[in-house]
Amino acid sequence: MNESTDSGTAKRLEEWRVAERVLDRARAGREAAEEAAIAAEKAQKSAMATAVAARAALEAATIAERTAEETAEAARLASAAAGGDLLAKQQGERLAVAAEESAKESYQRAEEVAREKPSGG
Repeated sequence: MNESTDSGTAKRLEEWRVAERVLDRARAGREAAEEAAIAAEKAQKSAMATAVAARAALEAATIAERTAEETAEAARLASAAAGGDLLAKQQGERLAVAAEESAKESYQRAEEVAREKPSGG
């Protein structure tokens, strides 16, 4: 073997080693890209699940808000009714007190009239 053959062989061997390193890096890059694609797919699925959960939470909040509004309206109506009942009771009490006072006055007048008239007569 001569020097030029050895030099050519050494050059080809070095080129082959460089090609092997490039191939190894390309494989590593492909594997990293595959892992990134899998991670992106998982992230997409997670984002979709989060969106579904957020939509469900929004619907639940809307229902809760409606229920709260209905409860507040029912409480307002009950309060108004109770207020109306209270007002009616208060008016009834005033009328009862007035009727009692009127009855007392009538009784007192009747007693006075009875005292003024002579018995048996």
